[in-house]
Amino acid sequence: MARRDIIVIGCSLGGVEAVHRLVAALPPKLSASLFVVIHMPPCARNYLADLLRNPSLDIKAAQDAEPIKSSPISP
Repeated sequence: MARRDIIVIGCSLGGVEAVHRLVAALPPKLSASLFVVIHMPPCARNYLADLLRNPSLDIKAAQDAEPIKSSPISP
């Protein structure tokens, strides 16, 4: 069986600042896939990837059926 290291964080709109601080504190060589899910109204703009920017992590909105990827640990 393939190994997948996955971290999942969920919150409502009231938790966005806490999630932002948590993602900003993640190590640059995180060897896991991080999923952040925030409950918001269907009409709301999806600004999560912009808000959670971290230069050492590849953060983007997920696409349907997209494969799960993690960055390999660099020496």
